[in-house]
Amino acid sequence: MRNPKNELIPAWYELSRNKKSSFIVKVHREAFAHINTLKMDQSPIVQDYLKRFKFLKFVSPNEGTWGFNEVIQTIPSKFPEWISWECSLPVLKSGEVVSISDGKFALSTTLSVLFTALWLFEGNTKWGKPQLMVVEHVSVEKDLWGGSLSVTLTPAMCSWLSKQPHNSEITVVVETMKAADKYMWPQKASLCFMLDFRAWYREPKWINLSVPGNACGLDPDDYYDKSPRGYTLVPHNTDTILQQLTFFAGLARLHDLARQQKSP
Repeated sequence: MRNPKNELIPAWYELSRNKKSSFIVKVHREAFAHINTLKMDQSPIVQDYLKRFKFLKFVSPNEGTWGFNEVIQTIPSKFPEWISWECSLPVLKSGEVVSISDGKFALSTTLSVLFTALWLFEGNTKWGKPQLMVVEHVSVEKDLWGGSLSVTLTPAMCSWLSKQPHNSEITVVVETMKAADKYMWPQKASLCFMLDFRAWYREPKWINLSVPGNACGLDPDDYYDKSPRGYTLVPHNTDTILQQLTFFAGLARLHDLARQQKSP
């Protein structure tokens, strides 16, 4: 089994920030072919989500629209070897989802199924750039602690992080998370929470992400291993799906910066 904390693995999927209303998951066609062998629409997790959240339907990954209530849409890809899926963020009004097809649970459960399937891919895409992030777990619950998310940052990502100024804010990621939060819940009186958004880097490779909540964050699983190997960002008090999706937007922007080898 591959070990993304230690290995430089040819990329099989990527995250990217599209606009304030969405982010993108890009999947190499080798991995796309693999997940289509899994018969996802028949899997126990899909059947459980259909029953638990009373979704209208689940459509397996394809080159059109798919997911629970067809919440994900295919968009043009820059490279023919890859397929790009746009994940549109939900919009809430007075704390409720405006549109069932764009509901927060439809998107989060679809991502949960997708990243579980992508985690099982063991092939070699032979792509010239390494995997930067591996989404390890996406939790979906209606109650508190229902939005947890863990992500492994690979040695390639840590190499980029190590080049950033010590004790510095990655401002572009912060602004991306703010924009996603404001888009999803435009009526929320969030001015008092602006300081609760953080993307803070510390040498040699650590990054901490925070969004408004009860000390809600994604933090390194340990601070002792200072080698170039990767590590996992684990959740703390990620209580809601909106917090989870805000983190996804921030991670997508972080991925863009590292892939383009840009300083924040």
